[in-house]
Amino acid sequence: MITALIFQVYLPAFLMHVGLSMTIPVIPLFARDLGASLGAIGLIVATKGIGPILLNIPSGMLISKYGNRFILLVTTVLTILTAVGTGLTRNIAVLALMTLLMGGAQTVWQLTRVNYVRTTVPAGQRGRAIASLGGIGRIAGLLGPIVGGLIGKFVGLKWVFFAQGLISLLVLAQLLASKKTKEIHVPAAGTTSRGLSTVIEMLGTHKKSFLTFGIVSVVFHILRIGRHVLFPLWGEAIGLDVAEIGLILGLISAVDMTLFYPAGMIMDRKGRKWAAIPSLLIMSASFCLLPLAGSFAVLLVVGLLNGFGNGLGSGIVMTMGSDLAPKDHAGEFLGIWFLVSAIGDLVGPAVIGYISQLLTLGAGSVSVGGIGFAGTAFMLFFVADTLRKRKEPDPPPAVTKPTE
Repeated sequence: MITALIFQVYLPAFLMHVGLSMTIPVIPLFARDLGASLGAIGLIVATKGIGPILLNIPSGMLISKYGNRFILLVTTVLTILTAVGTGLTRNIAVLALMTLLMGGAQTVWQLTRVNYVRTTVPAGQRGRAIASLGGIGRIAGLLGPIVGGLIGKFVGLKWVFFAQGLISLLVLAQLLASKKTKEIHVPAAGTTSRGLSTVIEMLGTHKKSFLTFGIVSVVFHILRIGRHVLFPLWGEAIGLDVAEIGLILGLISAVDMTLFYPAGMIMDRKGRKWAAIPSLLIMSASFCLLPLAGSFAVLLVVGLLNGFGNGLGSGIVMTMGSDLAPKDHAGEFLGIWFLVSAIGDLVGPAVIGYISQLLTLGAGSVSVGGIGFAGTAFMLFFVADTLRKRKEPDPPPAVTKPTE
């Protein structure tokens, strides 16, 4: 079942993630070349995170109404146009808009893939399928910035965006030419007319899930964003140069991305909590140990511990959301779920920055570890395992017909 997803899900997802991550090191430099101030550059980069906040719920509604395939194709076309438009722009405001659309397209694309896996893969294999999707994103996230940096250095910054557009065009061609079966989407009852009222109904009907599993999701995102904030700052504080810090972060990512399939196996064979709880515990411990790292070697060990913990949680948030999504209006549910998860990406840096400024950087790191331990205890005692909780039979494969 999972190998059948290679050309339908994994290959296009890998290419799309490479293209998107290529722009990560380039956007701030491109904005600077357009004359943006440091404050404006920060706002432009931040719009990439605002896109998912704005588009998660609307995209979930559109998926329920029009189906995964249609929204996937539209989003891919939007990515192509956005990439080309970014490369051509010479206006800071337009660049901010393009960056917002780019971030939104990324989350919509991911949402369609998770929903597709939910409807085609049995629950007992879903952990591996979604963890593999997350692992592919991690690998692409490691390669993309390197490729983007090389293109930007030797060809020019704007050409990174044109290259992203070309990669997205290849993805579109692959999706259109796929020999796999073509999905026929049958909208859930009331989807066409109810729209926003369905989202409100989802919030009410599934409020317990959002208030319990959602909290765990937010904690995961706080811990994950914490690594990108705290480890570079701590490395600088102990006198490491940017190359040494970059090497540590690269090795952390290498450990992280090697564990996605074992993490999926644990989720499918033992249960989601068997992966989630060790992941939270190990990452939380690494943040509490960070203030003890006074050298390159110790910081590397603490970082590898963090990467190991994060790797054990590969795909866990998406898998839990997929398990909990109802058969009817799954798009709206997943849109809300992705929105709840994104709260951690917004709250995390603010909490870390405030505590670190008020107290010390070490106190900020220990506080993040404390949040992680609290989330671990909360999941252990108050959150059921979504794999074992699910009583209904696995969903049947999507209704299909041969592609013409």
